[in-house]
Amino acid sequence: MTALIIFEKPKQARTVCKVFGQGVQDKKTHLVIPHNEIIGTNAIAVWAIGHLVQLSQPDAYDKKYKEWKLEHLPIIPERFTYQVIKDKEAQFNIVKKWVHDPSIRTIIHAGDPGREGSLLVDELLILYSNKKPVKRLWSTSLAPAAVTKAFANMKDNSHYIGHVRSGMARSYSDWIIGLNLTRLMSISIMDSLEDEHKRTFKNQLFPVGRVQSALLSIIYQRQLEIEQFESVPYWDVSIEYEVGGELLKAKWYRKNKTKKDEHFYIKEQAQVMADYFRGKPVTIEAVKREKKLVRPPRFYNLDAIQMKANRLYGFAPSEVLNILQQLYLKSLISYPRSSPKVVTKEEEKSFPLILQHLNELNEYKDHLPAPRTDISDDKRYVDDGGVDDHYALILTEEKPNLAELTANERKLYHLIAESMILAHYPDAVYEEMEVIASIEKRFLFVTKGRRLIEPGWKLLSQEEDEENNDAVTLPSVKEKQTGTTSKSLLTEGKTHPPALFTLGSLIGVMENAASHVPKKEKERLKSDQLSLGTVATRATVIENLVDRDLITTIKNKVHVTPKGKVLMRALGTTAFVCSPLATGQMEKTLDDIGEGKADIKDLMKNVKEDTAKLIERITKERETWDFSGELEDEVKNKQIGRCPLCQKDVIDKGKFYGCSGYSSNGCDFTLPKTYLTKTITVKQAQNILDKGQTPLMKGFKRPNSELKPVDGYLQYDKEKKKLRLMKHHNLK
Repeated sequence: MTALIIFEKPKQARTVCKVFGQGVQDKKTHLVIPHNEIIGTNAIAVWAIGHLVQLSQPDAYDKKYKEWKLEHLPIIPERFTYQVIKDKEAQFNIVKKWVHDPSIRTIIHAGDPGREGSLLVDELLILYSNKKPVKRLWSTSLAPAAVTKAFANMKDNSHYIGHVRSGMARSYSDWIIGLNLTRLMSISIMDSLEDEHKRTFKNQLFPVGRVQSALLSIIYQRQLEIEQFESVPYWDVSIEYEVGGELLKAKWYRKNKTKKDEHFYIKEQAQVMADYFRGKPVTIEAVKREKKLVRPPRFYNLDAIQMKANRLYGFAPSEVLNILQQLYLKSLISYPRSSPKVVTKEEEKSFPLILQHLNELNEYKDHLPAPRTDISDDKRYVDDGGVDDHYALILTEEKPNLAELTANERKLYHLIAESMILAHYPDAVYEEMEVIASIEKRFLFVTKGRRLIEPGWKLLSQEEDEENNDAVTLPSVKEKQTGTTSKSLLTEGKTHPPALFTLGSLIGVMENAASHVPKKEKERLKSDQLSLGTVATRATVIENLVDRDLITTIKNKVHVTPKGKVLMRALGTTAFVCSPLATGQMEKTLDDIGEGKADIKDLMKNVKEDTAKLIERITKERETWDFSGELEDEVKNKQIGRCPLCQKDVIDKGKFYGCSGYSSNGCDFTLPKTYLTKTITVKQAQNILDKGQTPLMKGFKRPNSELKPVDGYLQYDKEKKKLRLMKHHNLK
């Protein structure tokens, strides 16, 4: 009897199959595994390359849908079908051949441990009409010991059917929403634009998606809030007074009032108060001292490490995930797409060996062995009830060779290693002190301070506390002591708008979208039911917004592009796809479907109805749209980077990107907005200016050419003053 193991990716297959020893033969298209004790038989290992199939395009249901027309909408297939992704047909057939091979008696599903990994392999088995028994390999680590254990504990694939149902529900609903509403908005917006602006957005779509539009709406509303914000000056009053030979500085405040009420918004009023306090007797009304324990940071999940790495190193969330994936494939960390921040008691048993391996590295030996050797009873880190199919992001028992890692891999490896070491250190202990003083029993003043008594984990980490970072050590004073005001001071400030989001903070927004939903609307829902996407998809959603030129980043600050603003103004922030509430509820329903608590038919009924209503509304409203004024100001004269020839600003001139120095120094640097039928987005143009080339772009093709499209990188040739396509040779 021969088993067939189907993996998600070739590198994953080769890593896992190392547990079968030296006898494994690599045939390039598959691996031949000799009989072994781990699975009790010989085997063949094959792999997908990500998803090999996708839901069929509309013209597969009716050829008329090849043409984009409003009267076709909504397009709702009676029954969804699949089609092989064009450039993956060969791999699809390789896997199919082995599934149908008569020597194969059983199949082992070895997709990633999660909803999409389950769907990826199961949808292939469905299309192959597989009737053979299927076991599921579920391992959250690629370390040999963990893989061997996972093979020993395989369950029947039907045990994980909930993941597949949830994945299919997600796929069907996203198809209906994304395909219909992208066609709706692309047709409607382009019909509404003047000719000049139609040329600006030629060959571009205005994409709509269940999660991405809700996130774009939050970013858009934050930007509107900032643009419409009017800063107001204010003045704070503070005093300096002497008690028992000690000098204290205290700020005036109003008891039981908001922070806003502590300010004066008319300078003359503040000055009157400051003058009144000068020279007045002061009495200390209360002195509060308490010890505060600050626990070591929790373990990371994917969201947390994406936010941290963006703050520390400027990494985009997708970049963090890619780096973590490489560490995972090298068997150095657990499965990265995880949401818990705790591990099970069983996983905690591996910690002593992991810390021992770290102790043998120069980078960590000064910090180990740690003061605490056992954290198994500390629920901040070890909690069987706090995990799902995965657990926190931790190191594996594999001994690392840091010299073999890239610089960026070492940075993320260090963050995870540090979190595990710090968990074995004691709490930091502070003494916090607050002194309340009064003038005439009517006017209250507060002074706060703190001092570190026991550093604990702070010896190793510069991690900031959440509050009181600017507090100072206070002198020893007692209640009822009196003194006299020696100075009264006015400090001027001004109100500030909320900050722009960063790529890292967007992960936090998606993780907890509840803070962007009106209080009345979310009364019956928990915060964790109002998240956008999942830990596995959030980085991709953000990356898609950038790639589709709906948002851009300048010094890690996120801005909505003119294209994104047009889309949001057309959709309206009240549309169901723009609502974090609706999106979060749908994500909760998908989870319920996976757990057997909800029916996919009910979800699809709601999705179809909501989509049809939005199509009806937009079809009526589109006649009244006018974006010309905004686009005139926004699309032109927007700075996107520095000129590589003269270092002046490069600006978006509407039809192309050009150097602002043309009128002053004659610099003729330009970048086109299309190249070999591919649109060059603002983000891609910024990559050319900042890094010398774009990321990999797919589908370059000469107009009207029958040659196969090619992929490559665009670079700017300073000598020839033009773009060139690098790394592919099919273009002639």
